[in-house]
Amino acid sequence: MSLKRPPEVLGDSLQAAKLRFLSLERKFQREPRFRNKYMKFMKEYLELHHMSESLGDVVLKNKTYYYLPHHGVFQESSTTTKLRVVSDASASTTSGISLNDLQMVGPTVQDDLFAIL
Repeated sequence: MSLKRPPEVLGDSLQAAKLRFLSLERKFQREPRFRNKYMKFMKEYLELHHMSESLGDVVLKNKTYYYLPHHGVFQESSTTTKLRVVSDASASTTSGISLNDLQMVGPTVQDDLFAIL
């Protein structure tokens, strides 16, 4: 991943991610079916190594961490995927900078809509 600036400019993201997770936990209490689908998705995501388990309070020196907040969108009417998990890399850290702010913008790969029309 190419970055515009070094990841060390990111501030702490753990508290914001925890708040988002607690909100998700409340939704799990209200909607057990949503919870089951979400847990199944996250288990598969972990097994595919698309994410890794947090080390908790263990901090490795000279490492920068970004906890990626996420939430689920559940659409009963969907014919394909009823649950879509959405990661929020635009969530700011304590420095006011998000992971999205650091990422390079790639070239436009689609033709301009107005040119197509």
